[in-house]
Amino acid sequence: MPLVEIIVSQELRSMGDVLRDMDAKQILQSDFILMSGDVVSNVNLAPLVEEHKKRKLADKNLIMTLVTKQASANHPTRSKAEEELFVLDTKTNECVHYEAYRRYPPRKNVSLNPRIFKTHPDIVIHNDLIDCQIDICSIEVPALFTENFDYQDIRKDFLKGILESELLGKSIYCHILQNEYAAQVSTLQMYNSISKDIMLRWVYPLAPENIFYRNDGVISHSLHNIYKGEKLTLDRSATLTEMVVIGSGTKVGANTKISHSVIGENCTIGANAVIEGSYIFANSVIGDKCVISKSIVGENVQILEKVTLENGCVLDFGVCVGPNVKLEPRTRISAEKHSDEYHDDSENELEYDVVGRGGRGYVYNPDYSDDEDEIDLRNVSRSYLDYESPSEYTEADQETDPETDGEYEEEEGNEWYVEVEQTIQRAFDENHSAEIAVLELNTLKMAMNITFQDLRQIVFPAILKLVMKGGNNKDRQKVVAKWFPVLVKFTHSDDDQMHLLNLLQQFLVDNPALISFSPQLIMAGYNIDLFKEEMILKWYENGPPINIKDAVLPLIKWLNEAETESEDESD
Repeated sequence: MPLVEIIVSQELRSMGDVLRDMDAKQILQSDFILMSGDVVSNVNLAPLVEEHKKRKLADKNLIMTLVTKQASANHPTRSKAEEELFVLDTKTNECVHYEAYRRYPPRKNVSLNPRIFKTHPDIVIHNDLIDCQIDICSIEVPALFTENFDYQDIRKDFLKGILESELLGKSIYCHILQNEYAAQVSTLQMYNSISKDIMLRWVYPLAPENIFYRNDGVISHSLHNIYKGEKLTLDRSATLTEMVVIGSGTKVGANTKISHSVIGENCTIGANAVIEGSYIFANSVIGDKCVISKSIVGENVQILEKVTLENGCVLDFGVCVGPNVKLEPRTRISAEKHSDEYHDDSENELEYDVVGRGGRGYVYNPDYSDDEDEIDLRNVSRSYLDYESPSEYTEADQETDPETDGEYEEEEGNEWYVEVEQTIQRAFDENHSAEIAVLELNTLKMAMNITFQDLRQIVFPAILKLVMKGGNNKDRQKVVAKWFPVLVKFTHSDDDQMHLLNLLQQFLVDNPALISFSPQLIMAGYNIDLFKEEMILKWYENGPPINIKDAVLPLIKWLNEAETESEDESD
């Protein structure tokens, strides 16, 4: 029997159908591992299987162990569009309640069945676990799908059904990973995050030089996580900054700059091009003077000269764009014509306005109108390749953290978010002085044993919201002048300043109407030593989205010129 046996069926439409088919054919004869094909992991599953078997000796009703990994709210490998909540028995890690929910509209509460507290008086509520989509299953699982034909999805149907059923009497446990890596490529945002983790060697031994390439080319690893395939033609004036993978047989032209990107095999990159945070699949051609930012370019794509792909663009295999074309952010180009009633021949003639007269392809706009669940476009926005979250927990994410209804006290420490938010809002409403606001927030910090970082991540977005309400720039300047000094008291190091700049960046991404005012915000912080010149420049070099970069460019130029003049005077 081969090591891998592939079973193909045209009739299976869900994981529920697959497991019912496995049960009917009696293919599975013992406990088994069930995982999604888009999981990236370096987990050694053998000890987890043994742990599962030992648990079964203590609990004969155990049918599944879910593999999870602990991660903070804004960990890069957490989906930004969806959240999951696990309620576990504190002593055994038995899962007694599970919910998956979208970030928007914000979720304020979760209801628990009172019977949970009768059998599990000591529970812990986790919204800090990543579901790795790796399940260790007992042989009873396929039979349960056969008995319940309405089970289609493993989480929404099966897990929910098992946990809520009083008749089945089955139990499910969680294993929480510590040092190993596992994550699911569920969205383009996750694809980007996991790809970066691979380049940064967090998933070792799964690293670019160890991943099989179709042409068996050897990949070498060098400083700054630069990975190069064999038979490259790399012009001496081309620049690879950091976190770059280039497949075998690819050619890169003069003065081209590539950073934080993956270039497939046998690609041709022209001269004076800029590729940043993007993924170029095999056999694609990028013309001279092209700019590609945080986009995906499929196989066998032609991008003619002087084409710009703004953040979040996705090009299907085989399309052609250009020349002299600029694609707006998050444009999707399909190789095939749409086949629905909303796209007639006259509309398709207009596609040349997007891909250019030398281009080939059709604009693809997803239609969410027929989706069974109501779609909030804020969730869709968070799933794009170019979505960036700050390095720390933010006020926007705080809105989605549910409180839980039930006859027990909240997990200790969670209430400080609300207290900080209410304190700063009261200072706004009652027109306190900045000094009084600082005193109140510092008192709260000591009483609740929280950090200055905790204060910044709630207070700064609250101030920015107040700035947004200003009717004109003069009103906004007054808000900034009064409330930015509060932040100075909570900001002491270079890392603190970078944290604030990242929070500002995320607020601007979520509230683009304030982008035009961003230079004034940064300059106001600079004038009161909230932001040092070198930290502003470092933040800018780290690469905020292009629209924010463009808005603050005059300020950056001014800072660079001022620095040059200062050096000249010292000489």
